[in-house]
Amino acid sequence: MNREELLDWCEEGTVILEGEEYDQAIVGISTDGKLVYDYDELVNVLMEDMTPEEAMDYLDYNTLRAIPYMGDKAPIIMRRIDWEVM
Repeated sequence: MNREELLDWCEEGTVILEGEEYDQAIVGISTDGKLVYDYDELVNVLMEDMTPEEAMDYLDYNTLRAIPYMGDKAPIIMRRIDWEVM
């Protein structure tokens, strides 16, 4: 599914993260039409040019901190729970 097809499933005004490379981290669409990204997959995308620590720092500082300012159609960044560790 390409970006245009994906946006057809979303509500109008849904915010999509800049850079098509982040599309591979999309894991779904919430019931209210927001895109849902997997945090670990976003880190993996960034690790092509950064260390894991740099990627997490970049994502936390430049993306997660900006989400509250993106409006009510901002994406959701999901963190997976490792039930075996718990």
